[in-house]
Amino acid sequence: NPPNPTSAPTAGTATNPPKPTNTPTAGTATNPPKPTSTPDAAQTSNPTSTPEITETPMPTESPEPTETPEPTQSPEPTSTPTPAPTGKLYERVPGIEMPGEKVNGHEYIGTLSIPSLGLKVPVQRNWSYENLSVSPCRYSGSAYAGNLAIIAHTYHFGKLSSLALDATVTFTDMENNVFRYVVREKNTISPNDANEIAHSGYDLTLVTCTLSGTKRVAVYCERVK
Repeated sequence: NPPNPTSAPTAGTATNPPKPTNTPTAGTATNPPKPTSTPDAAQTSNPTSTPEITETPMPTESPEPTETPEPTQSPEPTSTPTPAPTGKLYERVPGIEMPGEKVNGHEYIGTLSIPSLGLKVPVQRNWSYENLSVSPCRYSGSAYAGNLAIIAHTYHFGKLSSLALDATVTFTDMENNVFRYVVREKNTISPNDANEIAHSGYDLTLVTCTLSGTKRVAVYCERVK
C-alpha cells in the first residue's frame, strides 16, 4: 500500500506563521548580560597560609632602684700613743744609779758569786778601809753601764789569783737582776794603778792584794747574755 499523502493545505486555508520574537522597542534598553566575576589578581593561586604571629612576651619589670646609702663619715684618726718602753729600767737607762739597801749601817748594792772558788759575798756601794774590813766594795762603775770594778781584802778574795780563765762569775743586784760573766784575763798591777782598775775596758774587774801585799791581782771579766 502506498503511503498516505500528507495533508496539503487548501487554497483558502492560511498557515499560522511563526510568532515573531519580541523585538525591543526603541527606548527600551535591554538588560546587559551580567558580567562574570573576574578573580582578583592575587587569587590566581591558592595563597599559602600565613604563620600565626607569636605573642611577644611582656618585658619584665625592672626592679626599682634601691636608694644608695649616704657614705658614713670616717672618724678622724686619733693620735697613736707612744707605747711605754719595755724592759728593765737599767737596760733602758744604763747610767742610773744602782739601787742599794742598808744593813747594820752599811749600804749594799748586790751579791758577788764565784762558784768555782765557793765564794758568795755581799758588795757594798762605796769603798773605804772600814768598809773593806766588812766585805768587798764597789770601787767604781756600775753593772748597768758595763764597767763595774770591785775590790776586796785577801780574806775575801784570797783565792782570786787561782781563778781559771772562762770561769763563771755572777753579780746579782738588789732587785734580783742577774749579770753573768766569764773570766777573760788575769794580770798583776801596781797598787797605785787606779786607771787600770776603773778603765780596764771590761764589764767587770775584780781586784785584791797579792799575798805579799806589794802588788794587786786583777781579774777581767766579760758579760755574757
